[in-house]
Amino acid sequence: MTAFVVCRMLNYTMAIKADTVWYDLDSVNNTYWPYALNCLGNEGTISNCTYRLSTYTMWKDHQKPAPYRAIYAVCGNLSQVDQLIQVRLNGTNQRNYGLLEVRNKSDVSTWKRICVGLSSWDTNNANVVCKMLGYKQVVGVFLFEISGDSRSRSLSYRRIYYRCQGKESRIEECAQFESDRSCSSLDYYVGVFCENHAIPPPVQYRLSNNKVPNIGFLQLKHRNVWGSVCSRLDKSTSDFICQQLGYLGLEFMDGPPLGIHPPKTVVSWELNKSCNISSNGDCSHGDIWKIHFEGPCKSFNSESYLVCKVASAPRYHLVRGCPPLLIINTAQLSNKEKQLITYYQVTILVFFYNTKWAVFYIPGNTTELNIGDNKTYVRGLNRPLEIEKRYYVNVRAVYEDKNGNLGYGTIETQMYRLPYIKISSACPTSQVPEVSTTLPSTRSFNEQTSVVMNSRQSLGTVEIVGILIGVLLVIAIAGIAFLAYKKRNTSPPQRPEELKLNPVIEDQQAKLK
Repeated sequence: MTAFVVCRMLNYTMAIKADTVWYDLDSVNNTYWPYALNCLGNEGTISNCTYRLSTYTMWKDHQKPAPYRAIYAVCGNLSQVDQLIQVRLNGTNQRNYGLLEVRNKSDVSTWKRICVGLSSWDTNNANVVCKMLGYKQVVGVFLFEISGDSRSRSLSYRRIYYRCQGKESRIEECAQFESDRSCSSLDYYVGVFCENHAIPPPVQYRLSNNKVPNIGFLQLKHRNVWGSVCSRLDKSTSDFICQQLGYLGLEFMDGPPLGIHPPKTVVSWELNKSCNISSNGDCSHGDIWKIHFEGPCKSFNSESYLVCKVASAPRYHLVRGCPPLLIINTAQLSNKEKQLITYYQVTILVFFYNTKWAVFYIPGNTTELNIGDNKTYVRGLNRPLEIEKRYYVNVRAVYEDKNGNLGYGTIETQMYRLPYIKISSACPTSQVPEVSTTLPSTRSFNEQTSVVMNSRQSLGTVEIVGILIGVLLVIAIAGIAFLAYKKRNTSPPQRPEELKLNPVIEDQQAKLK
């Protein structure tokens, strides 16, 4: 790489050949610089390279032979043959970002990906690639583990190290070194992100990898590319992001359930620490996000798994009666909360056993509900309550997004549990259950039809007991009638002297005499 810097100082575009030669300074009438150079290749002059004191001076002081290794370079300019390398960005559905691949025009059939070590690629190299592709600037660079690509065995590689200044027009002009060592699963593909827009559009956020809209892994769309977030976010930052998503703020930060993993994206983003996203609204602009250099997030951060707050739970009251009355007080809710609440989920549990008796959803504008009214609501029946049983009632707010996915409001991660109720006598119910007409006709769940209307309802306890008693009475009456009939048609028993053992045999004996 030192030879490339020397040739650059001499106004050549490249070093055609670079080597070292041994010679004895004492036998040659020449001056020397008693320092050993160590250049990366992207320096403007050798004065920018690192150097250390040469071993020749130490040998000279100890009166030892003085063989010395000197730099030998052949400089030149790019020829038409040299300018045959083509580059492209592949592995994504967009042309301006992806994994770098190169090929020679003389061999148009083979594209080869560049593989390097962890610290062998920088923005200067990517800037030259973006120029070759016709873009004005580079957004960032990233790496992608070869072990993470299932097609890695079927692809071709080039292990080549570039050291560009960023001012070159073609990557062939950069200092470069190609290694004979093959690429392994511990190496990385080179990724480049180019763009023409100096000012990016505002950032968009979303929570992914979960069916519940207000819970999931944080992803953001920066410069029209969706990617995972690898940064560890504090609570104030997460609260700000939840507000950007339209929620009231952050409910809590916690790791995902077992078996739930973050989505793997080619490009990942990280927070630029020079700007505090939670300090003011200006930090929602995309300039504070930059590409995560190591590509996909290697380690999972529980801080990027968010549970956003759907709505503050309203106050619920349960009036014991026949039937019990649930009153929902929405006076304390803000307008934003009212807009977020699509339904209320009502869960009736049998006391002590905690078994679910009924689960159904009522519209978000509901203020009163008769518990056990035997009506069909969204996704469930408000079943009648049985006599002498105790019940709990749980209520929580529900949000439905445009795709039909549901998000649930929580209070300390639990549904609001109302005091238990006990029914001492059967509450009157209509013989033909009515279907609630207050349900919104345009709302629907993703899993089933919004309103299930069943004309056939399950019978109540009183009806079942009455039927059983009627059946038993019918059986008893039928039994009594059968016994009476049998007794009437049976003749009285004969006296012993009137009995004949076998009259047929007796007549036969008379004929024989």
